[in-house]
Order: sequence, then C-alpha cells, then structure tokens
Amino acid sequence: MEPGKKLPEETLLEWYADQHPPIVDIVGDFAGQELFAIQGEALMRYCLVEAKVDFDGGFQLLHAIHAVEKILSGLKKRDCNFDVIFFQDMEDICVPNGVTGSNHASKYLLARRIIIQHLNRSDIDFKVLELGSFESGECKNYLASNAIHFMLCDEGRGDSREQTIRLRHLIWKILYSGRDVAVINSIIWESSKVFMPLLGGSKGNILNLRIDRPARNSKQPSDLSLAALEEISQHQLQGIRVVVKPDAIAKSEFLSSCGDLAKLCNDIAYMVFYSYTLVRLEALFAADGSKGEAPRQVSQHN
Repeated sequence: MEPGKKLPEETLLEWYADQHPPIVDIVGDFAGQELFAIQGEALMRYCLVEAKVDFDGGFQLLHAIHAVEKILSGLKKRDCNFDVIFFQDMEDICVPNGVTGSNHASKYLLARRIIIQHLNRSDIDFKVLELGSFESGECKNYLASNAIHFMLCDEGRGDSREQTIRLRHLIWKILYSGRDVAVINSIIWESSKVFMPLLGGSKGNILNLRIDRPARNSKQPSDLSLAALEEISQHQLQGIRVVVKPDAIAKSEFLSSCGDLAKLCNDIAYMVFYSYTLVRLEALFAADGSKGEAPRQVSQHN
C-alpha cells in the first residue's frame, strides 16, 4: 500500500460515520405495501439481543423463535410486504462479539439453521431464502425478479471492528447496487407506524472501494452442524417424553396457531429433534477438539 494511503476498511468506516440518514416511517412514508427484504442474519442478531435470549447457560430455542416471530408478526400486522433473505457467507456473523468456545458459537449457528427451517415449515405468506451471498447469481436473479424498495440491515453497532466492517460493507454493497437500506438497530414502533433510519442508494453517489474478505477459519462450525443434522436425520427419536407448559404455547404464535393435536405434537417433536441435535453437535465438537482433526466436510443443501 502506498505511504499515507488509507486502508479500504478505514475508508468504509469513515464513510459510514459521515452518513446522517433521515428517520422515516416505512409503512406510511416509504414502502407502504410495497416489497422490501429483511436480511436474515440482521433479523436474528437484533431479535436475540432485544429479547435477551440466553445461549450461554442453555439453549433457549423457543424463546429465540418467539423473538423472531414477534418482529415479523409486528410488521405483518402493519400490512408490510417483505421477504427474508439469509446469506451463507454471513452465517457466522450471527455469533455475537465476545462469544468464545466452539460449543457456544455452535448454538447460534444451529439456531440460525433451525429458524430458517422453522419459518419454511410454517404457514407464512412471505419467502424465506438462503442465498450464497449478495453477489451470488441466485441473489442477482432474485433482485432482478423482485423490485424491492429497500433491505433491512444491521449496522454492527457495538460489535468488534471485524464484524462492524463486514456488516457495513454489506450495507455499502446494497447501496452501491442502487437500492436503499433501512437500519434495524434503530427501529421504533409507534402504533401503526414503524420508524427507522433510511440510507439512500445510488451507484453514482457512493464511493467505490474494494474490500477482500479474509478467508474463513478452516474449522467451520456450520460443517459440524450439518454433520450433526445428517447423522441424526438417519435415526428415529424413541422413548422421549415431551412436557409443554401452556404458557410456552401461548407465547409462540407458531405453536398456538396449530389447528389440531396431531400437528401440535408433530411440531413439538420437531423442536425436540433439534434440541437433541445440539447435544450431538457439541459431542462432535468435543470429539473434534480432542483428536485435533479437521471436521468432516458435508455438502450444503438448500
């Protein structure tokens, strides 16, 4: 790098710090019932923090699902029209800053996987997609086929420098493509209104920069979570007694919407299945750490 020349990461952070987006009501002032996209990892990060979901002392899976449902339900009640898009190259951003140990990190990655599958299994009127990246061909095809008004993103407030750069780089890429970005970190709910900062996208007015993302750690927890899912999916769960408290059902719009006992039992078993998956996942991590071997690779399945 030339002497005195700034790193692109520093340029990105300075550029974002200079942004002063207006606060808009996305329901009445901007989108109305027009389509917008919610970045899945941003949604999960925001919901887990706001709901104070505890993954350190346990695995509050239903609490995490309810937190996500609550936000999506709040938007739907205001007649918002949206899709939820997860990016595979951003999955590890779901692990909060400061979380240490592969077992703790695996809980966030597994929760992400469960939330995606849970939403896809639910009776919803919006799409839940998992695409490779914002630059992927499948994402380009989606954007070409769907005129989204903006994408709801996380600005990485209070995160580590690395996470903040990655999240704001995604915001930059969306703006550079000519699309607007709303910031979920500052969302305000008022009656039928939903206020949040809105950054205007315009390729001609956005600085041009290139940031090469560092290679991911060779030990990818997602590979192990997929390994656990693959292993457990080959077995039947037997001898499990499920006890569900009425208030737990009442708190979950998903569970309370189950129309009959058979469907309810099936969906509860689904939750138990993935809770058991966590146990197997942690066992895989422990075995991998004791042997000092690289985790076995499992192909991705959409």
